[in-house]
Amino acid sequence: MVDLRLSDYGATPDKPDVFVQVNYTQTRSCVLWVFNCSTRNRRPSLAAMSDVATAFKTHGIRIHIDAGQDSVMNPDTGDPWGSLSRAGKVLSAPARLQGWNDSTGMNWTTQYDCIARRP
Repeated sequence: MVDLRLSDYGATPDKPDVFVQVNYTQTRSCVLWVFNCSTRNRRPSLAAMSDVATAFKTHGIRIHIDAGQDSVMNPDTGDPWGSLSRAGKVLSAPARLQGWNDSTGMNWTTQYDCIARRP
C-alpha cells in the first residue's frame, strides 16, 4: 500500500482537489524519397492545461494536472511538479491514423469504420 501525503502535492482540507495524470504520445514519420524523419510530441500545451485549471477554479475545485515536470502541481502557488511528476513518459503511437488528412483534418467516418471492423 502506498501512503501519500496529498499535502505534499498542494492539497488542503478546505477545498476539494482533483488529481489528473496526463501522458502523451510521440509519433515518428519518415519520408523515404527525401530521407527525412520527424518526431512529433502530442502533449497538451501548458496554456490549455491552465485553461482547464481556471475552469475548475471557478467552481471552487483545485485541479492538479501532472503532465510532466514543468506542469503546475499547486494551482495556488504555481509550483511545478518537478521530480514528483510521474507523467509525460512518452508512449509509442502509430505514425498515421486511418482517416487523417494533413490538409483537411480527421475524417471521423473513416476512423470509425476502421475501428468497427476490428475483431
